[in-house]
Amino acid sequence: MISRGKNQHRIVTPNNYPYIYLIGLRQQSNEFNVDNLDVNEDDSDDVVYFAYEGNDPEAYGNAAVLNHANRNGCYHSLYVFVLTPDLNERKRDRSSKFWPLIPDLNFYMDGHLNFLGEYEYDRTATGNNGKKYFVLNKVNNTVSDARLFFSENNGELTQVDHPRVFFDRLRGIIDTESRIMETFPFTGAEEGEYYRRTSNGFQNVNDAPDSIEYRRAQQRQYIMNRLNQRMRRISNRYLRNNGPFAPETESEKKIVDEAYLYCINVGCGNMLILVTRSYGRTEIFCFDLGVENTPASMRAHRKNIDNCLSHIGNKFGLSEIVFDKLFVTHPHFDHISESNSKYLNDETEVYMGFYANFSSNAYFNLIADTIWKRCKYVSCISKNSDNVVKILHPDRGIAYKAAPRGITTYRTSKINNVSPIICININDKEEVVFTGDIEGQGWRWYLNTSPSKRTVNAYVHSHHGSSNGHAFTHGRSSYECYDLFDPDVEFVSTRDGCLFGSSTLNVDGRISSTANRTDIPADVSFYEYDILNHVTIRMP
Repeated sequence: MISRGKNQHRIVTPNNYPYIYLIGLRQQSNEFNVDNLDVNEDDSDDVVYFAYEGNDPEAYGNAAVLNHANRNGCYHSLYVFVLTPDLNERKRDRSSKFWPLIPDLNFYMDGHLNFLGEYEYDRTATGNNGKKYFVLNKVNNTVSDARLFFSENNGELTQVDHPRVFFDRLRGIIDTESRIMETFPFTGAEEGEYYRRTSNGFQNVNDAPDSIEYRRAQQRQYIMNRLNQRMRRISNRYLRNNGPFAPETESEKKIVDEAYLYCINVGCGNMLILVTRSYGRTEIFCFDLGVENTPASMRAHRKNIDNCLSHIGNKFGLSEIVFDKLFVTHPHFDHISESNSKYLNDETEVYMGFYANFSSNAYFNLIADTIWKRCKYVSCISKNSDNVVKILHPDRGIAYKAAPRGITTYRTSKINNVSPIICININDKEEVVFTGDIEGQGWRWYLNTSPSKRTVNAYVHSHHGSSNGHAFTHGRSSYECYDLFDPDVEFVSTRDGCLFGSSTLNVDGRISSTANRTDIPADVSFYEYDILNHVTIRMP
């Protein structure tokens, strides 16, 4: 969470994280040379001095970095902390794969790190010793306190969490109440855009570039860009060094003795769990983990999740539920809201796309949870398939709105279309297909790869069974998912008539009447499907 960045002339300048840059020590240290740090809460001037060595600070760029002149002023302010550790007893563990983005959270976040406030660059001055330093003044109207709104879906807005929520998640602290996302209707809201409240309603922050809300929006977007970039690098390193994708020989292939698919009633959300047992070892794969954002029904949906996980624990004799693999199809609230670090550990492989710069509260929380538990990241593209996880689509990354420089990706303006198509093989058979919320554009990309029709054991319908997830056109031809997949059993995680922003979701009438729907009957808690014996049980 604390970005040391580049240590230029004893000034810790921003590099990876735009909120926290400057860390001062109350006791002497060779690492930080602090001339004076005002930590007294009295009436004296609240000014922080950081030593500087060099003849021309402007030329070296430090003043520009602190003032963020090259970022259109959006990072004008920064957070300042004072650190009071016992350096003789504590040593820094730099083994974290997020170092220096996230240097040793346990070391910094155990009560010895005191937040002074948000500061801005005032001037460069010269001390009596001839050395130059920066003067930082405390900001009263802080960027972090700016009231900002984000649009997850067209026609609705959600207030952006205070940065401390993200900081807490990075330390493993989860406020369950923050997972309830209060939305505000606004017909002009466009998915993925930031807004601020005005006397006349709401305004896109891009139309107010001098506002504090614009600066905060730019900060959040920059954070997400950097996090995605870092996760891509970690994924590449993991796959290159010790990833799970070496082909198995016939003698190495494991035989699965039991395999169960659980489709949980989370309303118009998505959470499915696959449990397999082989040679006495149980593995748990989770496909999305979100509930419908309807406060009145959230408690019931979360109870369904608890019931299902408790059932799995009892059935397989597990004292705790930890995911071996977590698949994140896309960062909508209804697919990731129930992220919780208790389901993860440092062996969990997280399959996701690292190009979805979608700065929602839920997505920040999900990433923070995976960072806290030091999970392994796997880019969810077809080249990273193995004998169990077959990624049918995409064959390259999918960028949301803006594509990273120098990387060839698909581009979409609709976050649903970053969803992959994943097929899980069990005992050399294509058994279960998951499609997230993929819609027409994503289906067309898949069709361009000339796929053959697949006969599969189970198929989970896209986008809660809606028409834009089930049917699509390509050129002059019309298609349904049944033209690409021939399933024995079907599941639809849905609630017919659910509102998403300015649109209503209805289950497409062309979906088979035999499909197992989580909204029919009304009392279903979850479905348990015995994959190897082809038996479905509805759990009330």
